[in-house]
Amino acid sequence: MASLPHQAKPAPVPSRGPVLAARPKEGWGSDALTFVFLLFLLETVAWSVMSASWVKPAPWLPLVVLLAALAGLLLAKLRAPGLLLFPAGLALGCLVVLWQVIATLPGETWGRQLEEFWTRLNLWLEVVGTGGVSNDPLALALLLTFFTWLVGYVSAWCLYRSLSLWGATLPGALAITTNLNYLPDYGPPLYLFLLAALLLGMRVH
Repeated sequence: MASLPHQAKPAPVPSRGPVLAARPKEGWGSDALTFVFLLFLLETVAWSVMSASWVKPAPWLPLVVLLAALAGLLLAKLRAPGLLLFPAGLALGCLVVLWQVIATLPGETWGRQLEEFWTRLNLWLEVVGTGGVSNDPLALALLLTFFTWLVGYVSAWCLYRSLSLWGATLPGALAITTNLNYLPDYGPPLYLFLLAALLLGMRVH
């Protein structure tokens, strides 16, 4: 009896590893264009907040929102549970916030600036703990910088993790509409934000 021809087993498909998610269907070059539109939207929010002069000297919010968007992009594309990745981005944001706020404090060296930060923070906590009111803008600078990180990080995370246009635009929309009341001329920031949202929406859909 003639033996059946031997069938070669198909070659195994090389695994790309458990770390990075698959490339988008459009390719990384096209994905970069989406990120440019998202960054345009987020930087409009950052410049709007800085123009309102909430604190002086202010942390460099355009840099904060850039780093936040990059963190959201990279973490959203990792093959790991979102319950682990999302808090990691928030922890990274806290480090960036501290770095940017401390950099605005007086002091010739980083050690002196760090000492100034802890001294003022402890004084603020003591005043607030006793029911008093503190005029130190340090707490406001921390809060403002953290919310800037949060807007950039959540927007990028929602866009690249779940392809949610609403999740990418709503945080910035809430931030810029709240801040517009404190600007002498709210027209340009609002128009630029709407243009960026339109471009991003056309890109995603």
